[in-house]
Amino acid sequence: MRARLALLALGAAALVAAKPPLRFQPDPSSVIAAEIAFNRLAQQKGQWTAFAETAADDAVMFVPQRVLAKDWLKKQANPAVSVSWSPSIVYVSCDGNLAASSGNWTQPDGTVGYFTTIWRRDKKGRWQWILDHGDTLATPRATPEFMSGKVATCKRGPDGPPPP
Repeated sequence: MRARLALLALGAAALVAAKPPLRFQPDPSSVIAAEIAFNRLAQQKGQWTAFAETAADDAVMFVPQRVLAKDWLKKQANPAVSVSWSPSIVYVSCDGNLAASSGNWTQPDGTVGYFTTIWRRDKKGRWQWILDHGDTLATPRATPEFMSGKVATCKRGPDGPPPP
């Protein structure tokens, strides 16, 4: 009887310790929140500090050549005043693990441009950017009255949804 109880307790402990993989709903508002927090961090701690703190380890940037972001960012000094940006639209994958955001940015000197950022969830569910790209524009793109978010539709196979 004690052996059964010990085995049962051991099995219960193993079940409690086993964690199912995290699954996320495709939520554009969480990406908008990550973008807003990213911009706020840049204003408070510095532009390149914010980029480094929110980048995935394998993130890339174009400056204008393609670089591994964390390596390049280590060598950068924060400008006195950060660029400021805001997303206009966010697209999220149907499984909620990848997203793309795009919007306008403004330099302290008045220069304007656009950006596109690709985001990926880390193992803890936090959004980290994996690709950042942008360029200057002669005039800013029109800013919509409201930010918008769109979710991709996954095609379901004959036996149900695709595996996670």
